[in-house]
Amino acid sequence: MKRAWLGLLFLLFKLIFAGILIAVAYYVPGQGETQLRFIDYVVDIKTGALAAGAVAVLILAFYAFKFFSWVKRIPCDLKRQLQQRRQQRAKEYLLESYTAMAAGEIDLAIDMVAKSKNLDNSSLFQDIFEAQALFMAGELDKAENKFSKLSNGSATRFLGLRGLVMLRKKQNRFQDIRLLLIEALKDRPNSVWVLRELLDYNLKQLEFDKATTVVDQLRINGHIDKHQANRYHALVTWLQAQQEQRKGDQSKFESYAQQTLKLEPKLTTVTLELAQYYLAHNHLAKAIKTLERGYEHLPHIDYLPVFRAVFASESALDQYRHVEEILSKAANHRISHLILAHLAIAAKLWGQARLHITILKEKLTKEVYSLLADLEMAEHPHNEVKIKEYLQLAVQATNEGEWMCQNCHTHQNSWSIFCPSCQAFDQIGWEKPEVAPKTLSLIK
Repeated sequence: MKRAWLGLLFLLFKLIFAGILIAVAYYVPGQGETQLRFIDYVVDIKTGALAAGAVAVLILAFYAFKFFSWVKRIPCDLKRQLQQRRQQRAKEYLLESYTAMAAGEIDLAIDMVAKSKNLDNSSLFQDIFEAQALFMAGELDKAENKFSKLSNGSATRFLGLRGLVMLRKKQNRFQDIRLLLIEALKDRPNSVWVLRELLDYNLKQLEFDKATTVVDQLRINGHIDKHQANRYHALVTWLQAQQEQRKGDQSKFESYAQQTLKLEPKLTTVTLELAQYYLAHNHLAKAIKTLERGYEHLPHIDYLPVFRAVFASESALDQYRHVEEILSKAANHRISHLILAHLAIAAKLWGQARLHITILKEKLTKEVYSLLADLEMAEHPHNEVKIKEYLQLAVQATNEGEWMCQNCHTHQNSWSIFCPSCQAFDQIGWEKPEVAPKTLSLIK
């Protein structure tokens, strides 16, 4: 609108300028005269004035036409500007709805979507946000209607199918999930989300061959690299091992467990369970070899209780010597010093224990303070003040690490393929907290 008024003002300036030109042309001396005849009338006029007047008339006619055209367009322009304002306001409401949804303010999100639709019902985004907000609010029937409507549109088909998959998960209608995922894969054949959901579904339904095929598809499509593909194949194989163990087929369990570790030797839990299986079946040499290989690939504090179980019949001193030999290839690893410190205290090797703890002093964790308390209790049991001090420091300190789900960020007692809290696939990892280095002045 502002530009239109500026155009009109510019037109007036042009007309005034044309009038000045006519006046100048008329009063300039020395120009010839021209007679214009109209019926019985004869008009004498200067040639310059006539020319200037003709130009002025043409200019005036041209801009008069433009002016009337502008006046004619005013209703359409006003309507368009009002529509643009409504659309802009609708977008602002939609953004507010998205923000409210992210903040967990579901009722506000639904209200903002409704306001957005009242202003501009032509956008599909309102339906998308409304469906998501209804799903998050737990109004599953209304959400299903919205997602179904989206799945019928060509532009929103995938979004609708994805919403229905999430809805069926919440409703535990697993048979429908597979059909919906197949439809979604037809719509987006290269979708990593669909393939991962299919992998998750097949594993939970114990359809291992189909799960293996999906892993291969993820690798072929470039969604995972060779190492990740090997890990996924290893996890599929480990689920097969667990399935055979539940059936009571111990030989197949052993075979699948061995295949798992060939594909991914860093799976600590698999190593420990296979070693315990060998120990239960009196295959001590196999148990020790399995522990040695696994620890070499990935040292972990969870090996300590299994080491003690394997060498339970040995004296504390022999336990220390055997484990020290097993850990020789990773002797400088922090976890090795933690394990050997525990065993040294049990064997009353005070010097060795202090040597290992001194190496651990760069990071004073809960485990290090607990070792100090154990050492002081074993060597100087009457020094209750220092023991109590170490135990208090242990309570305040951080752990060496803990199992945590990367999807729901919950702490877990142990590793598993599926998170016990959110059921996410292969999301539990060993997290090491940052510990500020300190001087261990308490060790003498």
